[in-house]
Amino acid sequence: MAFGKCNRQSGEYTVNISNHNAERGLYITHIYAYDKNGNCLSCIGAYVNM
Repeated sequence: MAFGKCNRQSGEYTVNISNHNAERGLYITHIYAYDKNGNCLSCIGAYVNM
């Protein structure tokens, strides 16, 4: 599991390409946001080209 930063309007997470064998291309991300009680507030799937 990885963690990023977010506020009320946006979020960010930095991926180190060396952690993925320096392989470039299209990656599928799944982003889950949780509140302080552990409830899942949202799930977003996105494509990222590295």
